[in-house]
Formats: sequence, structure tokens, C-alpha cells
Amino acid sequence: MEAQSLPVNYLPIIFQMVVALGFGSIYNHTYSPNATYKEQESEQAIDFIALRDIEKDEEITVNYVQEKKEKHPLWFSPSTQE
Repeated sequence: MEAQSLPVNYLPIIFQMVVALGFGSIYNHTYSPNATYKEQESEQAIDFIALRDIEKDEEITVNYVQEKKEKHPLWFSPSTQE
């Protein structure tokens, strides 16, 4: 039996995810972020945009569930440190 590759768009939308590489992979989640992101599907890229001036040595944070304004359950327990 020959192995088959399935295109990414074969999977139901609920199972599709984007993984940030580079510095994007270390930005932590908060419900009061200092940055946001925009997925550029056609370019297979993620743009991170500051929401305000970010001070030197300040952590860059984003809301992982930015499509919803209310707090949304995450698939992990976020740190309570702010």
C-alpha cells in the first residue's frame, strides 16, 4: 500500500492551525496585549503589529484568541503572572 499525502486544506477547518516560527513563537498570551497579529495566508506568514509603544525590555504579548472580545477558554492553563 502506497503512502498518500493530503493537502492542508483537506483537513476540516477546526483542525487547521498556524504555527509561528522565529520570534513569534515566544510571544506570550494575555487578554491585555501590547501587540496583535495578522495571518497572511497567501504569503504563509504572520505579521505582528504593536498596539502601542513597547518599552525596552518589556515582554511582547498577544491575545491568542483575538477573534473574540470575551475571555475564551484556552487549550492550556495560562500563567497568572502579569
